[in-house]
Amino acid sequence: MQHLMRSVCVTLVLMTIPACGGNPDPQTILDKALAAHGGREVLSQFPAITIHFQGIQSTHGLDSPLTGTTVALGSDKSKTTIQLDVVGRKTTVTNVVVGDKGWIRDDKITRDMTPDELAEAKEQAHAAWVSRLFPLQDPQYTLTPLESITVDDKPAWGVQVSRAGYRPIKLYFDQQTGLLAKVETRVRDENSPHEVNEETILSQYTDVQNTRQPMRLLVKRNGQMVMDVVIKEVKLAAAVDEKTFAKP
Repeated sequence: MQHLMRSVCVTLVLMTIPACGGNPDPQTILDKALAAHGGREVLSQFPAITIHFQGIQSTHGLDSPLTGTTVALGSDKSKTTIQLDVVGRKTTVTNVVVGDKGWIRDDKITRDMTPDELAEAKEQAHAAWVSRLFPLQDPQYTLTPLESITVDDKPAWGVQVSRAGYRPIKLYFDQQTGLLAKVETRVRDENSPHEVNEETILSQYTDVQNTRQPMRLLVKRNGQMVMDVVIKEVKLAAAVDEKTFAKP
């Protein structure tokens, strides 16, 4: 009987169904997630991504429509341009990060990022890179289990991602589909020197170039919605013209 029970446990683990006495180990969860998102081999062919989006930004209870584009390559090159309409006043802001350099262009004025702004921008670029999952096969990342939670009324397995020099990132995966359901990390609040808890809920997955990509992102800070965007288009690529990341 004991031999039979051990065999049952092994079988359940291999099926990535909760193992006897607990959740699957983090690598098993990640393997299922990679398969759900298109497979490690397919995903790793596209270190570059371009996203066009539109939605709402909420600041101090004021909702402002926005449109934008993000282009990223790896963990340390990104460019985001957002057009924001705040009570009829339209403004365009571009953030660019390339390694240890970063710039902000607000309408027609470009300036270097402050050390704090650059550090925060690098953290966010790294979190976006981690969220693509295939980089986590690199041994520089350590995966540890988290308690299961519910995301959009669905049970989700949790994995914490750690890498020297960066804040930990919590990833939660839908237990049924294996798709990434939520990313949770600490971020610096632009309106204060303090860090706050940020959650990004990913949903409305669709097929893109033989991968599965989320088409809606809901961002909350300390439980309050700060951004709700619909992704209009996603393009994956092996490379991006380096001029994309030039000083704006």
